[in-house]
Amino acid sequence: MARSGGSGIRLRQPRRGSSESTLDVRLLSESQRTGGGGALLYDYEYELSSTRGRKRIVNTVSITGSKLYILNGQFKCEKDGCGDDGATQDAIETLRGVAASFDAGVAGK
Repeated sequence: MARSGGSGIRLRQPRRGSSESTLDVRLLSESQRTGGGGALLYDYEYELSSTRGRKRIVNTVSITGSKLYILNGQFKCEKDGCGDDGATQDAIETLRGVAASFDAGVAGK
């Protein structure tokens, strides 16, 4: 779960029992960048393990002009996790590329 904190947005692991299907969440990376229109964007990548399987999630969040912008991409992994095989890594790289191209507050300028 993301929340505003200090100079940025922070991820917070949900409390136990907040989602019956969530078993584990691992934050893999987080970064901050400035978009073309000057908006601050926060990029997160994490792996979610639930009763429905495992997913790799790439998420970009921005608040600009009093509006919240969220880009969320998901890839369903094998039961034992997201492997190093070429097809899996290509799919995850595609998600990262889409997230890197995301910008908020550009339309209308």
